[in-house]
Amino acid sequence: MSNANFAIKIKKIEPSSHGSDFIQFLFSANPDQKLAPISSVISGGEMSRFLLALKFNLSKFANTIFFDEIDNGLSGKSLLSTINLIKKIAFNQQILCITHHPLLASSADVHYKVQKTISNGYTSTSLKKLITIKDKQNELAELIGGGFKEASNYALTLLNKAAA
Repeated sequence: MSNANFAIKIKKIEPSSHGSDFIQFLFSANPDQKLAPISSVISGGEMSRFLLALKFNLSKFANTIFFDEIDNGLSGKSLLSTINLIKKIAFNQQILCITHHPLLASSADVHYKVQKTISNGYTSTSLKKLITIKDKQNELAELIGGGFKEASNYALTLLNKAAA
């Protein structure tokens, strides 16, 4: 996001139960666009990259950083840049990352499967640590689309590349 601009506009307002400041996040992804309220101009992919950049800067102050689908809307060079930045952060902090992207998932050092189950009308969530290469391969193949041999082969390729 080399051409992006970001600013925070703070305006004093009449004090109320919501505070005494009106705070607005302004954003522009391109040099020919004026800053505008972030909620009205940012795309899904830009939001993913913006949040990653914001968390990267905040990472200097935290021991553990949580990314929940930070790769949403990303592919190609943007996704690879995101993966590289997450790896850079991971040198000094613990990263917990939820993703549905097999390329990002395969680059992790430790893998967990998050499962949601409903029993007797109650929903619960559990974590299962994936230990074997086969377990990791099966979960990555599921992210890829599962159900066919090529997905499983690609999953194993991603794991082998990440381990290299």
